[in-house]
Amino acid sequence: MSKTVRLFVATCGGLLALSTLASSVKAQIAALPYPSIQIVGFTSIPANTCTDPFADVDVAANGNAATSDNFEIFANGALIYTWSGETMSWVSPSVPISSYGLSGATGMFAANSTLTARITSFAGANLSTADPTAGQVPAYVSEVSWNCTTGAQVGAIINQDLRETVAVTTLAPNALAFASLLLGLTGLCVASRREKKITRGAQ
Repeated sequence: MSKTVRLFVATCGGLLALSTLASSVKAQIAALPYPSIQIVGFTSIPANTCTDPFADVDVAANGNAATSDNFEIFANGALIYTWSGETMSWVSPSVPISSYGLSGATGMFAANSTLTARITSFAGANLSTADPTAGQVPAYVSEVSWNCTTGAQVGAIINQDLRETVAVTTLAPNALAFASLLLGLTGLCVASRREKKITRGAQ
């Protein structure tokens, strides 16, 4: 067997080993809206957060440097803090879980107040531009509420996909393209191996 053939076989073996992983990742990415950050739950119970409210949440995210996000914190329905200004280059994508810190709010609130954290994902990286034609288009909203004394979750996590109403593309091009390319190369290897078996059988 020549070096070229051995290299081809070794390469195909590696691609075949990765094909299952690629299929799984592609399915998860395709199922996760782009761009989006979805709150999955609390990383830790946010008890005793009535003063300077904060929380850490687990999220499933799908974004890149061409997308961005911000978060808001509400106390009993009133907005008390807004943070913005970061592109989603930290998730390209993150499947299934990353940790997202929600902090920066100040103030003292009554015991058992309901706090709400809302994360908005944007198509476009420029959070300082209000004009949607410049790219700042809200595409996905996720929020969770909790009792600031006990840390118990209040109600269900709310996820709202806004992409259809704002005509945002629904695919994460880089991640899906890579997974598709890997699967395509794997298919080529499989086809080549089948051809060799058929040729040998004919002989």
